[in-house]
Amino acid sequence: KATFTVVAPTIYYQDSDGDGYGNAAVTQSSCTGAPAGYVGDNTDCNDANASVNPGAMEVCNNIDDNCDGQVDEGVRPARPEIAC
Repeated sequence: KATFTVVAPTIYYQDSDGDGYGNAAVTQSSCTGAPAGYVGDNTDCNDANASVNPGAMEVCNNIDDNCDGQVDEGVRPARPEIAC
């Protein structure tokens, strides 16, 4: 008598920019690990820019670098006459 183990597939998310954070809108399911170019984290807010992801440091550039919904928060400009 044969015994089978059923493994539920895991959803993986496309990581186009290679920063380790994936695009929640582009998925693949797999029972054998992440396909090439896919990751288990779906929190990237800009998968076309590796410098923008939830683990990034916010810098003064008018972009939400760390995907928290705020732009340039807590950052001082390099030159005081320039606003962030």
